[in-house]
Amino acid sequence: MKFEMENLWDIVLGKETQLTHVQEVNATSTSPSINQSEILTWKRKEHVALAAIWDCVENPIFFHVGACKIANEAWLALENTYSASDIITQCHLLEKFITQKMKI
Repeated sequence: MKFEMENLWDIVLGKETQLTHVQEVNATSTSPSINQSEILTWKRKEHVALAAIWDCVENPIFFHVGACKIANEAWLALENTYSASDIITQCHLLEKFITQKMKI
């Protein structure tokens, strides 16, 4: 999948977040910071991850992720919409699976 090939899973899962500090290293201060190229790299990866999610979903599903601004937001929207968290949903999905299997 594209997320694995481009090392984007941390962006999609929200483990790697937007970098906000600008690098300022001088002779008197060595505080932890991030340079502009790292910020641009993160923004590119974020854009690629969100575009990959948008490219993978069909039109009816795009309704859930089209307005999302970051990949993690889109991923969570899909997860919340389609996860089988309660027992009723799990039973319904199992029933659909068995019905489909019997048709084959």
